Amino acid sequence: MIGVLVLTNAMLVGIAVVGLAGLAVTLWAIIDAVSTPASTFRDAGSSKTFWIAVIAILYVLTVYPGIVLAIIYLSVIRIRLRRVHADPRPPLVAQ
Repeated sequence: MIGVLVLTNAMLVGIAVVGLAGLAVTLWAIIDAVSTPASTFRDAGSSKTFWIAVIAILYVLTVYPGIVLAIIYLSVIRIRLRRVHADPRPPLVAQ
């Protein structure tokens, strides 16, 4: 027996909101990575090209893993980058 999937207007709106929110988070992560200097990524032990490419490719190919990776970038890597950028180690002075 074949079932019929019925989507109400509220369900369609919910799907659209979740989809747009996922796109917004992904774009936020990519724009943040693009606007952060590569030297900051190097100082934090990461790669700017890697994060931009992986977030974009995963979003285009699989959507949900791309959104999850964008959230990981924003919640872990971005914080690490800001910490490295805001608190650089002072240079050692020879005495």
